[in-house]
Amino acid sequence: MKWSKEAEERIKKAPFFIRSLARKKAEELARSQGKHIVEVEDIEKAKNARDLQDVSKIDLSIEGVTDTTYREIKLCGGMRGCPLTLFEDEKVVNCLHSAIKKECLEEFLEERQEGPVLYHHKLKAAVSGCPNGCSQPQIKDMSIIGYNKPQVYKGYCIDCNQCVKACPEKLIIVDQDPSIDDEACIDCGRCIRACPTDSIQVEGRGYRIIIGGRLGRRPHLAKHLVDVTSLEELETVLTTLIQLYKEWIAKESKISNEVENLGIEEVRELLELKRQKEKLVLGETGE
Repeated sequence: MKWSKEAEERIKKAPFFIRSLARKKAEELARSQGKHIVEVEDIEKAKNARDLQDVSKIDLSIEGVTDTTYREIKLCGGMRGCPLTLFEDEKVVNCLHSAIKKECLEEFLEERQEGPVLYHHKLKAAVSGCPNGCSQPQIKDMSIIGYNKPQVYKGYCIDCNQCVKACPEKLIIVDQDPSIDDEACIDCGRCIRACPTDSIQVEGRGYRIIIGGRLGRRPHLAKHLVDVTSLEELETVLTTLIQLYKEWIAKESKISNEVENLGIEEVRELLELKRQKEKLVLGETGE
């Protein structure tokens, strides 16, 4: 749909995290009035839409994936066009949902349940398109976060300092070439987007899995388990992780307890050992 010049300028003033949704709302309003061009007045009317007044009310659901008695998956604004998302959120959600179904997790939890289902009986998961973590991945049993790891290439910098301005953590300085505090960097990729030359490029991108978060009497933040670079590998790792989750549930434990008691390194080793065993079984059966 076409936009007037004034409307295009006006929409640029909308907060970046709702800009895509605001455009869609304005076009819907214009179309409902038989218009072929979006005007400033359509944007002003769109501003009064409930989900633009309170972004927490935006419908982030996708078809076929809804919260159930035994699991909940919290999503972020990447589902509705947030420009900061670093992956295709719906595909990631479907990977997680597929792994849950493949392992019959909900049926497993239902069989073990006695009495009313309380919140701590559920699997809590989150998908966050970037390290901003709007879906609160740090307090879930397991979560997937998008990442873009930057790499500096010398000789291309034009000293524009756009990367310095783009970094929310203030982790970049420029002295002939950019220098990034790699240990503190959370791989949000904003410096990569901001760089007008090839001085900062993507070294790695993909899906970061964190596990073991919880609230309650003794809160515990989730720990970084592993990074994967493809959706196929993501589903494989999530499936194995859910198998471990079922084993821990069977002995009356939780992911956060195991991460606390064993340490994330040992949990990582358990995951890899289980994955290797799965590969051997599949090799023997010819699947």
